[in-house]
Parts: sequence; structure tokens; C-alpha cells
Amino acid sequence: MKNKRSVASLAATIAMLLSANAFAEQGNTDAGQSDLTYEINLLENGRVIHATTLSAIPGKSSSSKSGREIGYLAACESSAPEEWSCSPGKVWDGISIKVKPALAGNGDLTTELEIADNQLIGMDTITHGGYQVQAPRMSSSVAKMSISMREGRTVHLPYGADLTASQREITIIARKS
Repeated sequence: MKNKRSVASLAATIAMLLSANAFAEQGNTDAGQSDLTYEINLLENGRVIHATTLSAIPGKSSSSKSGREIGYLAACESSAPEEWSCSPGKVWDGISIKVKPALAGNGDLTTELEIADNQLIGMDTITHGGYQVQAPRMSSSVAKMSISMREGRTVHLPYGADLTASQREITIIARKS
């Protein structure tokens, strides 16, 4: 009986040590991944319209956003002749950028890049249910791409719709932190 307890105790100790070792190795793997710092510039006709610096860990997304939220009178309704209520709406006017790096064992870097560009073109006044409310006119575009890049080297890429006469370009560089 004593021998069976000793074997069970030894097996439990070995299982604990293996589990602790696996946990320590996982911690070392995570600790070995260095942050990447991205410097991103969006240019229109050669002029910088947005610049940001993002830090990201391989396998995790990081994002940046610049612009403003614009409120407007979205709808009104009346429940009685003297009672009416209006509700606001909001639109985003600006640029947001999201990166998600993947670092291969051989050092190759692939970056998933998403750029959303929303511009308020105008705010129209319309009649809805007998009330005058506002209707925003927006221009929105989203560019998603996967970029193979080398650490420390700048990548230049065109982006945006071909509907405008302006030329848009992205410059992106990644460095290990």
C-alpha cells in the first residue's frame, strides 16, 4: 500500500513539474516577442495628411484614430400636438489605422494594415415626418492589405479610390522596440 502511495505521489510531483516547465516555456516565448514600432504617414499629393506611431506585439492588433465626432439632429417625432422629441446622430470625420503584425521564425515580417478614411462632405437639411432634420453626406473608403516588409525599411504604397484627382500614398516603416 505504501508503495502505491509513493508511486502516486511521484507521478503527481512529475506532473506538477512538467506543468510548471510548460508554463515557464510559454512565458519565455511571450517574453521573447519584442514590440514593433510602426511609423505611418498618409500623404495626399505629396503632403502629409496623417502621421502616427503605433506599437504592436506580433499577433495582436493596435490602432490609431484622428479626427472628430460630429453630432447632428437625426430625427424628430411627436406623440402629442405640444410634445415632440428629437434624437441626435453622430458621424466620424477622420482617419483610423489598424496594424496587426506577424513575425515568422526566420524574421520575416508580415503586417495586416487597415485604413478607414471617413470625410463629411456636407450636412443636408431634409423634411422627415413634418420636421426638418439633418442628413450627413459622407465619403468613406476602407483599404485593407497584407504587406511583407523588412524591419527598418520604408514601404511606399498607393491607396484610396481612383475617383479623385489626388494621389494618395502610404509610407510605413517597422522597427523592433
